Amino acid sequence: MLIIFFAMRQELFQGRVAISPGQSRRLGYISGLAIIDWPGLVMFIFGVGCIILAIQWGGTQYSWDSAPVIAPLVVGAVLCIAFFTYEYLLGPGRAVARLFPRQIPMIPSTLFRKKDTALLMTINFSAGISMVCAFYFISYYWQFAEGYSSSQAGVQLLYYTPGLGVGVYIAARLCNSWLRQTFVPLLIGSVVEAVGLALLTYAVSVRHVTMVKVFLAVSGAGTGLRFMPVVLHAAGIWSTRVPSMQSLLSFMLPLGETVGIAMMGSVFSNKLTTFLAGIDNSGSGIELPATGAHSLDLLNSLPPAVKEEVQHAAAKAVMWSLISIMPFMAAAIVASCFLGNVWIGKTAEKSEESDGQEHKPAQEAEVGKVLYGVYVVAWFMGRLEKQKQDLDVNMEGDEMNSGHHKVVEGDRV
Repeated sequence: MLIIFFAMRQELFQGRVAISPGQSRRLGYISGLAIIDWPGLVMFIFGVGCIILAIQWGGTQYSWDSAPVIAPLVVGAVLCIAFFTYEYLLGPGRAVARLFPRQIPMIPSTLFRKKDTALLMTINFSAGISMVCAFYFISYYWQFAEGYSSSQAGVQLLYYTPGLGVGVYIAARLCNSWLRQTFVPLLIGSVVEAVGLALLTYAVSVRHVTMVKVFLAVSGAGTGLRFMPVVLHAAGIWSTRVPSMQSLLSFMLPLGETVGIAMMGSVFSNKLTTFLAGIDNSGSGIELPATGAHSLDLLNSLPPAVKEEVQHAAAKAVMWSLISIMPFMAAAIVASCFLGNVWIGKTAEKSEESDGQEHKPAQEAEVGKVLYGVYVVAWFMGRLEKQKQDLDVNMEGDEMNSGHHKVVEGDRV
C-alpha cells in the first residue's frame, strides 16, 4: 500500500469522497465513513461465519442433528438472505437507498442481471477449494499415509507450483496471442482441474507416490489456466462495473478455501475415526486415538502390521475428503459450459521505418467484443457473428455516471 501511495500517486483516480474546498479533513473522514455499507458488512460477516462454523463443527465436535450445529446453520442462512435482500433494497431508487442516500452497497444487485456473474463466482469458488486440497489436505496424505515429516511433506507440495505456472503461461498465450478469447481457457481449465483431482483421488486411494505428484501438478495446471481469463472475462462482461466485479471474484477464492477446509476437515476426521475404530490393535499395547488424526510419533511407535493399517486408513480418509469436493469441480465445468465469451482487443502499433524501405503498415486498434448468451449454443448454431456486441456503455441508467466504456486490450482493461 505504501509503494502504491508513493510510486503511483499521480496515476490514482480520485475516490467517491474527497475533501471539498473549505471542508475540514475531519468532515471528509465522516463523509467517507457514511458511504460504507455497515449493515451489509455485519450481516455478511456473521452470516458466512455462522455457516462455516456449523460445517466445521458438524460430525466432529458435535453431531449433525445437534443444536450447536443446526442453530448457527439456520442463523447463518437467515443472515445471508437478509444481506442479499438489503443489498437489493440499497439499489438506486429503492427503499433503503432513499433512507441512506450516501451508502454504497457491498455487492450491487445489478451485477446479477447477467448470468456470467454467478458462473464466474462458481468457477473461482471451485478454484479456492482446489488450492486448499493441494496445499492442505495432500500434506495429510504425505505425513499420515506415507510417514513423511512435515518438512518433507512441504517439499512434495512444490509439484503443484510448476503446474500452476504452466497453466498461467498457457492462459496468457491463449488470451494474448492465439485465440484472444476467454471462453476456451476457462472451459479447458475447469476440465483439467476436475480430471486432475479425480486422478489424484485415485492415486491417493492406491498410495502411488509418483502418480500423486504428477496429478497434483495436473490439477495445478487446470487452476492456473483460469486465473487471468476469469479476470478478463469479468472485465468484458461488466466493463462498466470492473471494480465491483473484481472485488466479488477476489472474495470467492478465499471463501472457497474456507469452506473447503471446513468441509474436507470434517470428512477427513469422521472417516479416519471410523477406520481407526476397525483396526485390531490389542496386541501392541498402544491405544489409537478415538477421534481426529494421529501424530507421527504415535505412527512410528506402532508395530509394522498395525502401522500399515493405520497408514492405509489415513489414505482412505484423504481419499474421501477429496471425493467430497468433486461436486464443486463438476459445478465449475457446468458453469464454464454456460458462459458467454470475450474477444480480447488489440492495441494500435506505430509504423516502423527502415533504411531505404517503405514504412511498414501500422496495426490498427481492434476493439474487444463480448457475447452475453451461451457461447457453445451460439457457436453450434452458427450465430457467433450475429451475437457479438460491443462492450457495455452506461447500461445501468442512473446508477452509472460515466458515459464512456472501457476496451479490453491484451491483458489490460
